Amino acid sequence: MRNAKSKWHEKYAKLTEAIGEVVENFSLVRFYPLNIKDEESIDNIMLTIDNIIQYGEDADVKIRDFDEEDPDDTNCD
Repeated sequence: MRNAKSKWHEKYAKLTEAIGEVVENFSLVRFYPLNIKDEESIDNIMLTIDNIIQYGEDADVKIRDFDEEDPDDTNCD
């Protein structure tokens, strides 16, 4: 830490340590390689971000894509 004897450190040392352990133990942080000169590298990062934030997930299924049920087809006498 910058100044281990600061008031902040005295008050929040245990909290800071606990947050660090949670981040480490539950893999809340990941690092991905990025080469800004490589288009495939950028595409991979963009795909990863889209998957993480579930971008476009609501666009997968739309009600209007399906035909309405015909009432004559439901009665099988």
